[in-house]
Amino acid sequence: MALSEVTTTRRAALALAAAAGGAVVLGKSGARAEDALTISVGGEVGQQAKLTVADLDALPPHGVSGAWSDADEGAHFTASGPLLYDVINACMPLVGQESLARMGVVVTGADGYTSVFSWIEIAPEGSSDPVIVATEFNGEPLRDIFQPAWVINPEDKTSLRAVFSVVSLEFLDLAAASTVKPPAS
Repeated sequence: MALSEVTTTRRAALALAAAAGGAVVLGKSGARAEDALTISVGGEVGQQAKLTVADLDALPPHGVSGAWSDADEGAHFTASGPLLYDVINACMPLVGQESLARMGVVVTGADGYTSVFSWIEIAPEGSSDPVIVATEFNGEPLRDIFQPAWVINPEDKTSLRAVFSVVSLEFLDLAAASTVKPPAS
């Protein structure tokens, strides 16, 4: 699938959501469904978890701001929530330091949309870009159709890796999942 097809498909999904429930605008929504919506955290972690918005809000919050150059035409936004790094660490990753370079988090939304963030990219010692699990957008709770959370790297130039309505975070060895074989010696 070409990049433009992915962008169009993502925009089409948002347009369908807007048609079904009114205008799609993040923030300025009703109550959070903290008890009903959860995010499953699994993979190579010592403690599998189902996290609610309240669980996420109990972790140290981080605010970010950014602007995308795709369909939002450079519109600025702010978002806040815990670091993706902190969420995974709360579930006790089962890997040693020597393996971390191969690890990553596969983020999946309720609509099946999936994105990948490498561990080096989300770890504070590896990157200065804070990837967050946002529970607020522009100072307001996420609208119902985007709950319980939104995973975002505000430094991304497009929203293609942003995942709304997150349902799972899987901490995995990305090299083990690769189909690319090293050249024979």
